[in-house]
Amino acid sequence: MTGPSQPGPLAQRWNVILPLKEPLQGKSRLTGRSVALAEAIAVDTVSAVVAAASVEHVLVVTDWAGARVALSGLAASGRIVIVAGAPDGLNPAVRFGMLYCRSHWAESPVATMVADIPGLDSSELDAVLAEAGTVALGAVADSDDVGTVLITAQPNTDVSPAFGGASFQRHRELGHVDLTPFAGPTLRRDVDGWDHLARPGSTGARTSMQLALLAATSGAPF
Repeated sequence: MTGPSQPGPLAQRWNVILPLKEPLQGKSRLTGRSVALAEAIAVDTVSAVVAAASVEHVLVVTDWAGARVALSGLAASGRIVIVAGAPDGLNPAVRFGMLYCRSHWAESPVATMVADIPGLDSSELDAVLAEAGTVALGAVADSDDVGTVLITAQPNTDVSPAFGGASFQRHRELGHVDLTPFAGPTLRRDVDGWDHLARPGSTGARTSMQLALLAATSGAPF
């Protein structure tokens, strides 16, 4: 993750929603061995998002007590808001977050990003959000060009989140402009399994540390 850049004088400031589910409800292929690893992935992802110069607030939507504790230090900055009580399911949680953002920061654009991109380079998020400022709705595909890692919406624009499975085509059909050509490689590298964590540039500092601890205690590389 690189340090924050400086936005231009006319750059939009974004509120970014990160829906975060408890390990047993989320990335089950990753969390069977270490809840600490799941927490590290979340902290690395949130840290990278809040470091982006174009991001004003990060809204973490979660009922996961462990993540709330792990993120408490970052939340002390005042730019990270953690809210609970969302309906079950990823898309209901996103809609819950959208309502929160629109009721608290109605004049600002909103982005929703998956919360499992621990190797994110903050400058890549800035670059794609700059392009997102030119369209009403935008979307970025994952590295497989199947799922969606990010959707964006300007103020007063209706959004129907459709995350899960082959979601990128669904978002395109719902009117989201393809912003993938403007997205760097780390933004598109969400981690859906152990093989994804082995890809170069896919982990942040905390995630790498947890992987090293798992390897040391199990005797097997991860």
